[in-house]
Amino acid sequence: GQPVLVTENDPALGLFNGDIGVVLEEADRSLHVWFRGPDGLRALAQATRVRLLTALREGPQGANALNARIEEALAGTQREPYFHGRLLLVTENSYRHGLFNGDIGVCLRDGDGTVAWFAGGEGVRGFHPSALPAHSGAFAMTVHKAQGSEFDAVWLLLPKHEARPLSRELLYTAITRARASLHLCAGEAVLRAALSRHAARISGLSQRLSAA
Repeated sequence: GQPVLVTENDPALGLFNGDIGVVLEEADRSLHVWFRGPDGLRALAQATRVRLLTALREGPQGANALNARIEEALAGTQREPYFHGRLLLVTENSYRHGLFNGDIGVCLRDGDGTVAWFAGGEGVRGFHPSALPAHSGAFAMTVHKAQGSEFDAVWLLLPKHEARPLSRELLYTAITRARASLHLCAGEAVLRAALSRHAARISGLSQRLSAA
């Protein structure tokens, strides 16, 4: 489909066509801060500046595939999974660590190795990456995982074709994650379909089918 309301120079057009470079360019200022030194507090603050949100977790336009592409580009010559500047998303609750599903951290390297920093209490807490509970990359996140978080700029990428998670509520959640600016990357047909669908109706139908 064709992109919706995109001007000729809008970088959202590049992302709509599969070019993640535009997201990397927009996040460049934040990324450079992470590479200046092991300041966990400052890095976590910068980590809320920009986020790429998706409706899906799997598939070429899903969070997993996009994270893999972004991390490959950012890691460069760093041949390690927890490279300096990598964003992490906790995916399970761990009361032992005091980390919970949805918490976001950043990996920073210093002379003693790599530390994953997370917000906690009045400051930040550091963990060895191997000691963390289940987690994934966080440069791209599903809208579902981003609930409760806010970012200065949000890039919302919808799938090329209609998908079950799309709904008016999902769009509302994604839009309200943005504190200052939103880039919407979507085709007209998919956007119209999402706006016409309510999540409550989808879940209700699923419950009726399960009970049948």
